[in-house]
Amino acid sequence: MKFVSLLLILFTFCVHAETLIHDDFVDEKLKSRLPARGDWKLEDKAISANFDEELFKKYKNHGPIVWYNHEAVTDCDIELEYFVTGGVDTVMFSVNDAKGHVYRTTIKTEGSRKGAYTKGWTAKKKASLAGKLEGFDLEENKWVAVKLSFKGNKLSLTIGDKTQEYEHDAFAREKTKFNFQFSKGMMKVRNLKISKS
Repeated sequence: MKFVSLLLILFTFCVHAETLIHDDFVDEKLKSRLPARGDWKLEDKAISANFDEELFKKYKNHGPIVWYNHEAVTDCDIELEYFVTGGVDTVMFSVNDAKGHVYRTTIKTEGSRKGAYTKGWTAKKKASLAGKLEGFDLEENKWVAVKLSFKGNKLSLTIGDKTQEYEHDAFAREKTKFNFQFSKGMMKVRNLKISKS
């Protein structure tokens, strides 16, 4: 009986922590990874790109981006580490479903939207602010860990040593895509993992 109980606990844990994508940036041809709007390169177990002003204009003021397509999930954890330098002014992390935006956290260093804030999109594509990450500054020349944990209509977002809890109906929607993007300077990302929870 004890053996059966132990097997059930192990099975539950494995199901709970099912990894959908693990990108250590060694495999040049990882099918789920879709880099765009920049010259992304793999080196030293990280992916990086430099900002290109011409491409930025060509793509209507959208900077380099890396997409990941994954199995449809509602509750999930997304983890990565990022490094920026050279005057990066915007970093974004977004989640979409098959039709469009579900969630986005934007970190800006200048302008009227300076700071870090999170939005959610309803199924009718209406966006609203879920909240700000108080006291957060976009730091250059250091690796920063990010973790997004979606549970129903709740999101726990950790960037570096700051954690913010958000609540928005959009967060309970199905998720099939994740991306990170930036503008200005240079960005690197490593240790990316998307897990079903």
